[in-house]
Amino acid sequence: MHRVIEVYPYNKTKVRVKLDSGFTFALYKGEILKNKIKEDEYLSDETVEKIVEEILKKRAKERALYLIKDMSKTKKQISDKLAKDYYPQCVIDYVIDFLEEYSFVDDYEYACHYVQAYSSRKSIAQIKNDLYKKGIDKSLADIALSENEIDEDSSIVKLIEKNKKKYDLMDVNGKRKFYAMLMRKGYAYDCINRALNLMELI
Repeated sequence: MHRVIEVYPYNKTKVRVKLDSGFTFALYKGEILKNKIKEDEYLSDETVEKIVEEILKKRAKERALYLIKDMSKTKKQISDKLAKDYYPQCVIDYVIDFLEEYSFVDDYEYACHYVQAYSSRKSIAQIKNDLYKKGIDKSLADIALSENEIDEDSSIVKLIEKNKKKYDLMDVNGKRKFYAMLMRKGYAYDCINRALNLMELI
């Protein structure tokens, strides 16, 4: 048996339910009434299992498929979205397994496509950082970067062209700030110097 310790509306249509075990999920208000869920009362193991199997898994799968309908996502991005909507971890794991089984998500493919898309616009360090934030494993990111050519010299030139008028490169402080901006974007000092020399800006 599971004691319900919280029944709390978190948006206009859904209610968050928390059990004494810490297990948390969200249902529509009508489902709360149908399953007779009230604070300080108990739910049987069978009721909780039925909610998970017949409601949450189906709904989470539909939500995940909607998330990837127009744009691919990483496993972490989908997991984070589902967790934000109070889907329990067992449901999230089920959905990720389903998506992987049918090749709806593939972090390696995502990483390769991301590298190809930004190879001429971002530094290697920035691409790595972006991939890590999206939940791509370091080993997968390294493989994707090694298998796709990245032209940092070209990307930094584009960045310099876009931002050079914002800084006074004849002024010591202006030049220092310009270098700092480029280094924050992940470019090494030597790469910056090489590009600025090529563009005859220093």
